[in-house]
Amino acid sequence: MGEILRTGEPTGRRAGQEQSTVERSSAEQVCSAQISAYYLEIERLLDRVEHSATHYQALEVDQSATREDIHLAYKQAVSLLNPSRSGIAIVLPDDMQARTKQAFDRLSSAVAVLTNFGKRIEYDNSLRQKAKPRISVDIRMPLAPPLPKTVPIAPDGVPKTTGESANVSSDKSKITEDKQAAPPTVAQDAITIKHVPMQKEVYTKPVDREVEHDRRRTIRLKISLPARVTGHDRESGKWSETAYTTDVSRFGVALRMQRHVQFGMVLHLTLPLPIKLRSHGYSDPSYKVYAIVRRVEPPEDGVRLVGLEFLGERPPPGYIDTPWVTFRTRQWTGAERRREQRKAHSEPIRVKFLDESMSTVAEGEAMTENVSRRGIQIRLKAIPAEFDFVKVKKVRGRFEAVAVVRNEYAGKDGFRRLCLRFIDREWPL
Repeated sequence: MGEILRTGEPTGRRAGQEQSTVERSSAEQVCSAQISAYYLEIERLLDRVEHSATHYQALEVDQSATREDIHLAYKQAVSLLNPSRSGIAIVLPDDMQARTKQAFDRLSSAVAVLTNFGKRIEYDNSLRQKAKPRISVDIRMPLAPPLPKTVPIAPDGVPKTTGESANVSSDKSKITEDKQAAPPTVAQDAITIKHVPMQKEVYTKPVDREVEHDRRRTIRLKISLPARVTGHDRESGKWSETAYTTDVSRFGVALRMQRHVQFGMVLHLTLPLPIKLRSHGYSDPSYKVYAIVRRVEPPEDGVRLVGLEFLGERPPPGYIDTPWVTFRTRQWTGAERRREQRKAHSEPIRVKFLDESMSTVAEGEAMTENVSRRGIQIRLKAIPAEFDFVKVKKVRGRFEAVAVVRNEYAGKDGFRRLCLRFIDREWPL
């Protein structure tokens, strides 16, 4: 009977619940798409205004545009700068709010000049005066020809410098040919250097880097973007969640998520990532990419900080058949990235797996493989599906400490490995 209810047509209260769930999911997808499109459009507008050289470029109108055209362009730009006028219920990040204020001032100055008849004439005349020196035919004037090159000759007819020809006449003819082939030299004061504005970062509020502790390959930028996260569970199947980024880079993102995810799990992300940070899909309104979970922080008020590394627009081999399994990245072969050097050490310990409320989920025995004052790697047979903290206790001794997981993988011998970082005490060396 239960199977019939699951596979047949839903009826009664359950039908209403499923319909409500479908409608809510559809509404979330529409909202996410609108937010993604809005972030893309406002980034294009800000980039255009910030790199504009004239009022016409800032408003994106022709120099022959009418007052009505200018007012319309200004109205459209201002509406986009204000999310509430665009029908988007979001709060822009601090760095983007500062950029929108500067863009608004720039656009207001442009429309004030171009809609005033007298000011517009003066402004157009100033643009023509700036352009005149660049088209003048009297600027490029050739310099006097250079003096002929003299090759010193020793008394016996051999050049003093090795590699130079001993035939003076041939050298003179060569100099003449080079002179005829080379373009005419231009006077230095006639050269017009166009100062191209320095290319700016997409966002100008980087993460506060700690020189001693930041070991990332590239700097991350603090920005809050909506992200649609899709994953799979062996029992419940496909799931999705709308999360928000805390920082982004070309190689990955950090998300604030409510769902519990495991190390090595592959997730699919859809987010309005700036074009300069993408590796594909440059013309798409949303950036779609597969990413692997590389870090999970303990939850705070039910929200976890999850670090993900981008894999690309295609999933890894084996994902299509079993998308719920965890994957392991290739072993790091570069310079040592740990804060403290680990040393090999084998010792039996007791471990307890704790949830967010520090209640015991499971417990067992394990063996240490390497240790440092702040971290440890252990080997054990199995781990629970969900946990947040690990309590480590020495079998011989009084040491006991709580740790968080920094890495997790299965070895070729069938045992699980956990790399832990202590958060309340240090391992006695």
